[in-house]
Amino acid sequence: MTNSGRSLSPRARRVLHVTPWVIYALVIPLGKLVIAVVADRTRLVSLYVDDAFYYFRVAHNIASGAGSTFDGIDLTNGYHPLWQLLLVPLFAGGPRSLTALVYVAVLQGVIWAAAILIVYRLARRTQRSHWLC
Repeated sequence: MTNSGRSLSPRARRVLHVTPWVIYALVIPLGKLVIAVVADRTRLVSLYVDDAFYYFRVAHNIASGAGSTFDGIDLTNGYHPLWQLLLVPLFAGGPRSLTALVYVAVLQGVIWAAAILIVYRLARRTQRSHWLC
């Protein structure tokens, strides 16, 4: 590879090689994040499947002191504890807080990006042929 007659450095070659992989991996979460931030707040609901609202309601109930319950009467533990723990502070403002849905999209984007970085680094360490870069 040349750039104006000069050879690219190994670092530049790695960046050019990795960039398409990273772009493909980030398109969906970044697209969702952009929609969440710029979309009409009432359309945020369409970004989430129905099961997500179970988590959101339980997170609100935990944050408001009602405990781990969906309906305020019966206790539940039918959720992934770590994900629920991450949601609780986001829904402290109320169950109808549409801003919380934006925060959830941001949280999902951060987790997605971190997962991509971790997988990339692990794959790079384990691949002797360095097909990733």
